[in-house]
Amino acid sequence: MAAKRSTQMTIIGVSVFIIGAGLVFLGLHSKKAAPATNAGPAPTQSVPAGTTTTLTTAGAGQTGVPIVIPDGYSAVAVKLDHIAGLAGHVSPGELVNIYATVKSGGAIKGLTPPFAKLVVSKVRVLDVSGLAPDGSGDPTFLLSLTPADAERVIFFAKFESMWAALVPATEKPAVTGGVDYSNDLPKR
Repeated sequence: MAAKRSTQMTIIGVSVFIIGAGLVFLGLHSKKAAPATNAGPAPTQSVPAGTTTTLTTAGAGQTGVPIVIPDGYSAVAVKLDHIAGLAGHVSPGELVNIYATVKSGGAIKGLTPPFAKLVVSKVRVLDVSGLAPDGSGDPTFLLSLTPADAERVIFFAKFESMWAALVPATEKPAVTGGVDYSNDLPKR
């Protein structure tokens, strides 16, 4: 009698398991997608008339957030290492200065390699991806750049290395002379 009851309980348990697994499978593979939430553009990022908007998956784990690319600008992705990419302390909508570090080559505008030089100032970060929830990882920034600035950033991203620095929205665009061994030592 006990063996018969045990067999019945096993059959019921297996049946419930199969039905539950089937429901989970159907729920995960349903053709109806859940409605996406749209948080809109970052609060510091206004959407002026005549802009191009591309819907995509935004960084920081958000989905369906519109990325706004102003007319006359391009969205350029640049991968930086963890430290040069602000160690996880940058979010979409913020502004950054982009610096290049040049290791070799000829002198350029009075700078002899190795040198560091500001490439572009006050660049809008459209998106950040490649970071873990704890901020670790090497970020990829999606930057809003003019075609001329895009050329500079792409060149230095491909052939040299770059660093980002956060800047306040109220800051004026910066212009620097660059730093090399001939001008980085304090005067004595």
